[in-house]
Amino acid sequence: MKKQLAFLGGFVLLLSACSSSKSPVNRTDGKAVATAGQTNAVNGVWRFVRNVGGAATSPDKKIKLIRDKHWMFSQFDPATNITLYHHGGTYLLDGNSYAETIDYANETTGGLIGQTYRYNINVVGDTMTLTGPFSEVWARVK
Repeated sequence: MKKQLAFLGGFVLLLSACSSSKSPVNRTDGKAVATAGQTNAVNGVWRFVRNVGGAATSPDKKIKLIRDKHWMFSQFDPATNITLYHHGGTYLLDGNSYAETIDYANETTGGLIGQTYRYNINVVGDTMTLTGPFSEVWARVK
């Protein structure tokens, strides 16, 4: 697990270095991008806790990184440390509306590229709840 968190921490630093100093704006090309002033609450590394209204349904580990205009998701088998799913892209955050557009993926989730998933989002402290196509509870990794 330490190796995965070290990798993910490095990824966060990379995203930080690549992010623009300008405020993010909505784009008209259909891709989701964060709106200015709303990203701080969601920025961070998140680990999957459970599905909304239920228990965790998989022994696999799920990690989500959100940084300014970008997000990524990885799911790996803790017994082998092999990545099962990996994809990410840009997002739009407007109040309690959160939309993720998938811009890249591995072979397993490549068919999702170009799709946008819309959620209601609620962040309280270090807990993020996404309600939508996949209703999940996430905990911020410190």
